[in-house]
Amino acid sequence: MPTILSSFILCKCPQCRQGNMFKPRGPIPFWDFGIMHDRCAVCDLNFKPEPGFYFGASILSYGYGVFVMGLTWFIMWYLHLDETWLLLTTITLVLVLFSPYNFKMSRAGWLAFTVAYKPNLKKKI
Repeated sequence: MPTILSSFILCKCPQCRQGNMFKPRGPIPFWDFGIMHDRCAVCDLNFKPEPGFYFGASILSYGYGVFVMGLTWFIMWYLHLDETWLLLTTITLVLVLFSPYNFKMSRAGWLAFTVAYKPNLKKKI
């Protein structure tokens, strides 16, 4: 049984924890990373419940970003790579590369906070 943590890390539907929330990426990375399906293919959950629904996901995005910055800083500190220019450059690069996944995970997490898990849902026909 998938957990709530795995559902938003893998960007799955929080109601059935099987359907994908985001469309597959195209051939150009960073170009179309955030295109969401309108509804879940498995349980028919509406992924866009109302305009402005995902404004709250910015709170999660900020938290994930701070966590990634702290983790990057700790790894570099542990490896004794603590020059200021190297720290700033590395943290900036890691945040830029992490941003598409951060965007997806924060939206999936925000939706997971508001939708209950229903394990016995069958696909609507």
